[in-house]
Amino acid sequence: MGVKVHFLGTGGSGISGAAAIAQSLGFEVTGCDLNPHNEFTTQFKPDQLFTGHSSQHLSSHIGSGNVDILALTPAIFSLDPNNPELLAAKEINDLYDTSPLEDKMYLEMQKRKIAASFINSSLKEK
Repeated sequence: MGVKVHFLGTGGSGISGAAAIAQSLGFEVTGCDLNPHNEFTTQFKPDQLFTGHSSQHLSSHIGSGNVDILALTPAIFSLDPNNPELLAAKEINDLYDTSPLEDKMYLEMQKRKIAASFINSSLKEK
């Protein structure tokens, strides 16, 4: 099994793009948003996307256990600072280390010369 990444806010154009790139690089991707099934998320299977936000999303990664990385939009800190997934992730220190995802995406972007959304890994600062 690969690295499991859960994207918080996949209904938006930025995070959905980052999730698509991560999936193309071999990461096992899930995501959630209030409206996760839209024009930005057509490349994902229905069982990869959860409607709403719940701390349970961090432990139900396509039925295969806990997520390894929580990737999120920086907007979450101002829009929903009490988001249940964000609060649960703060209790699990391992979820802070998004460097495997960021490093691989950065190398791929350099290789392909493409742009992607910045994935905020600074949960400790908030």
